[in-house]
Amino acid sequence: MRIPAGRLCMLAVAAILAAAPAARAAEASEGMPLGPQYRLYDADVSELGIWDALTVEAWVRIDPVCPAGAVILDKLGPATGQGLRLETAANGKLRLITSAPSVVETNEGALATGRWTHIVAAFDPRQKIATLFIDGKPAASLSMDPAAKITLIGSQTPVRLGANQRGDHRFTGAISSLSLFDRALTADEVAALDTGKGPAPAARWRLAPDAPRRIEATSGRGALIAVPDLEGATTAPAGPLVLWYDHPAREWLESLAFGNGRLGGTLFGGVERERIELNEDTIWTGAPYDPANPDAPDAIRKARELLFAGKQKEAETLIESSAMGLPKTMAVYQTLGNLVLEFPESAEPVTHYRRSLDLDTAVATTTFSRAGVTYTREVFASAPDQVVVVRLTADKPASLTFAAHLATPFKDAKVAVTDGLLSLSGQGGSFNGKPGAIRFASLAQAKTQGGTVAPAGDTLRIENADAVTFLSSCGTNYVNYHDLSAEASARAHHDLEAAAAKPYAELRSRHIADYQRLFHRVTLDVGTGPGGELPTDQRIRQFDGRDTSLAALYFQFGRYLL
Repeated sequence: MRIPAGRLCMLAVAAILAAAPAARAAEASEGMPLGPQYRLYDADVSELGIWDALTVEAWVRIDPVCPAGAVILDKLGPATGQGLRLETAANGKLRLITSAPSVVETNEGALATGRWTHIVAAFDPRQKIATLFIDGKPAASLSMDPAAKITLIGSQTPVRLGANQRGDHRFTGAISSLSLFDRALTADEVAALDTGKGPAPAARWRLAPDAPRRIEATSGRGALIAVPDLEGATTAPAGPLVLWYDHPAREWLESLAFGNGRLGGTLFGGVERERIELNEDTIWTGAPYDPANPDAPDAIRKARELLFAGKQKEAETLIESSAMGLPKTMAVYQTLGNLVLEFPESAEPVTHYRRSLDLDTAVATTTFSRAGVTYTREVFASAPDQVVVVRLTADKPASLTFAAHLATPFKDAKVAVTDGLLSLSGQGGSFNGKPGAIRFASLAQAKTQGGTVAPAGDTLRIENADAVTFLSSCGTNYVNYHDLSAEASARAHHDLEAAAAKPYAELRSRHIADYQRLFHRVTLDVGTGPGGELPTDQRIRQFDGRDTSLAALYFQFGRYLL
């Protein structure tokens, strides 16, 4: 049979259009089962450039036994309430919970059991966007007062697949594909995903029934890592001035802060992926500038006259328009980055987990047991030696094997291993039309007892060590407000070399002696009450006024942070 050329062209176009949805549907032909008997997975987004805005795309099949309120995916910070959460609702509805004041919920039947559904959730708090798409079409969107604001904190809570951040409200069903985008996609972009021509994701994973404990991204970068079974410690650490928790931190506000006035950071306490955030106090956006407003003196004089005349509103308007600094906003402080330690995944459960901060020594500690080995990690920032110190030990020899690297949100920064040292260098971001003038350099050295250390690209690999001490230094070109002539790398090398000449015990004792000289100037004793043996977050939730030592802990924690 002969087909006319025009007809043949139309058939070809139809075949192409049909092939794209078919190819996308193939993503849903198999999937990774989720439920109470299956593993949970986390994806750390701290290195994906995902901050406030994001889009989640997934192919999901819900089982008939899945209850309403089951969490498909959770990136809602437990402390900040920032991010988003996808969960089921009654009668086949899908619900999107964000840091916006209202919930986004589809009509009934959007999630039919037993079939694959293409779900997209787009969220941008700055643009007040929170939209759900079902099978490529808008299904529900945020409705709120245009004048209302959505709180912005910038939480980098990991993405939890199959439950909420605490592991509760388990989803029962399957997911075959998961993608994360670093912005809120438009309706046209979501529709294009079904044709295979949508925007590239920051990370995409194909999920199969026999998925391993670590699932590498098939597009973009990053990994989904199985969450270990974890049992928290039931006994408090010694000492009255200790904050402690029986689980790792899920976001920055839950992490434990340490610092020496110039260098600092926070400890998250992850078991298989430890993230130690690092800061240096002179890394800001922009360049030196004079914010003084030349119109301010005259405006302030006139505002006084208005106030004395009882014209408060007019005075406020005048101050706002003519007396504020130029520009009205100020430069932004920026984090240096993270020291990331990645340990082998294991199906062995974790027991006796405890993460603590001793205010009397300014040492943050994580300890837990796994497969018959007890691991301890200590972190502090030394003022006398101007380094951040990370100490890892185990109670059995040759038990420490892991990889370490430096990561940073600065996209143009250089990360490498140079002369056996982890190195990170870059410059602050732009501000007020001026490029960043602050230059920074950070170094990290691994000193091992037993085992080996070897470079692998921009990573250091430690194998079979008995103990490991990381020393991290940072220098910038900042001298003072007018002078940015210092050599950042030379400063970082100077501090690191001086600290590396001292054993760990000496670094620790020098740090504690220097810190306690200040901290021990004030004590507060208000007695004790019930609840002092509980983890700190539980003490706060249950506080009824009788746990008086919590007030003293709170007071001393405030002094510690200052």
